[in-house]
Amino acid sequence: SSTRAMVRGTENARRLSVLFEAAMRAQTLSDTRQVLDALTDDARRLLRIRQVEVRATPPGPHEIGAQLRDGQRDRWIVAPGQHRARSTMTADQQALEAMVAVSSDAFARLRLTEDMTHLARHDLLTNLPNRGLLLDRVEHALQMSRRRGTRIALLFVDLDGFKPVNDSFGHG
Repeated sequence: SSTRAMVRGTENARRLSVLFEAAMRAQTLSDTRQVLDALTDDARRLLRIRQVEVRATPPGPHEIGAQLRDGQRDRWIVAPGQHRARSTMTADQQALEAMVAVSSDAFARLRLTEDMTHLARHDLLTNLPNRGLLLDRVEHALQMSRRRGTRIALLFVDLDGFKPVNDSFGHG
């Protein structure tokens, strides 16, 4: 009937609005915990139920869910599926999958940021902290010593004649 179609259209528009807001917010989150909390809150709004959780196990026979890909471990966002119409369960399942896609983008952005920060502060060959990180840590130590009225020391070790070794045998 036309009334049912209108209700379905209104509900689809509401779900798209929640997904859009979730996608916008996901771009501002700065750590994994924030992404997981936002995912749970947004999924609750999306499905209009409180019993939504992120856990290590997939959905059971009377549940719906979608797997999170955060690059660290397997997690699932899960909600109850029983006592709902089949068409609603299908729409809810698709909505959870869309919400997980939004979160996956946020997790990928966080990983990229972490990787870029690590590369900027560590030597590519040895993976040891580089001069930039050293200067940052020295500055931090100086600020702390000024605040606490303590002294600090820095030991600098240099290897003389190491350039010919690199030139002869390469950096590796």
